[in-house]
Amino acid sequence: MKRETYVTATLAVVLAVTAAKAALYLTTGSLAVLAELLDSVLDIVVSAATLYAVRRSTEPPDREHPYGHGKFESLVAYTVSVFAVIAGAYLAWQLVERVVRGYTIRVTGGALLLAGGLVAVDAALSLFNLYGYRRLGSLALKANYVNYLGDTVRGLGVFIALLAYRLGVKAADPIVTAALLAYFAYEAAGLLRESARVLVDEAPPGIVEKAFSAALRVDGVLGVGRVRARCMGDRPYVDMVVFVPRGISVDEAHRIADRVERKVRERLGGAEVVVHVEPAR
Repeated sequence: MKRETYVTATLAVVLAVTAAKAALYLTTGSLAVLAELLDSVLDIVVSAATLYAVRRSTEPPDREHPYGHGKFESLVAYTVSVFAVIAGAYLAWQLVERVVRGYTIRVTGGALLLAGGLVAVDAALSLFNLYGYRRLGSLALKANYVNYLGDTVRGLGVFIALLAYRLGVKAADPIVTAALLAYFAYEAAGLLRESARVLVDEAPPGIVEKAFSAALRVDGVLGVGRVRARCMGDRPYVDMVVFVPRGISVDEAHRIADRVERKVRERLGGAEVVVHVEPAR
């Protein structure tokens, strides 16, 4: 299954979920449900942006983007993570306001059933995108995972609030919501760090060391100088300097560079590698 398929399927489900949340708000009059409805509208915008990013990221390099379009995914992931942090702060504020002011809503059996179903759908969407991220390494799909994980957290808080209100026990709502909010904040912060790492060209952990050791195993390489690495989307880019014996022909030096590129590419799982040769001192 391609990245675009994951994003398109997610967007289709989100449209249906948004309509269901609108019906739930009209039934209960709950401000928490209204917040979820507004969040789903944001989800539609985010999913559309993610679909655009995934399509652009798979385009081949061109004159304006000689390294490809992989960072489009990271840019969307970073933007989504910022919105997720804002949503988390809003949820925390709503939690405090509920504890201080209290609330009055209308709860029916049908409303509870619909709220529970929405939680299940959001959880399934989150896991669906997490599976896609782990399978394809797409940061855009991880952004979707964190976003719908947040929806699941807030949806579960809404369901518990509705159920507790119907049973006359209101304390469960702020306690459970606070615990789930902490986990959501942790996931959002992780996505923010990961997407920012790609955007600022931070070398992926361990990649320089792996490239260094792989190059040293190639016959004819006497040493390794500069090694630089970054990622464009989920694809590593490495450029490095290797030292070869003095006095060898240009053709032999070129063959050594080719062998280094192949060895490093194999070690890093298909990285783009550029090798520059220098005579050993």
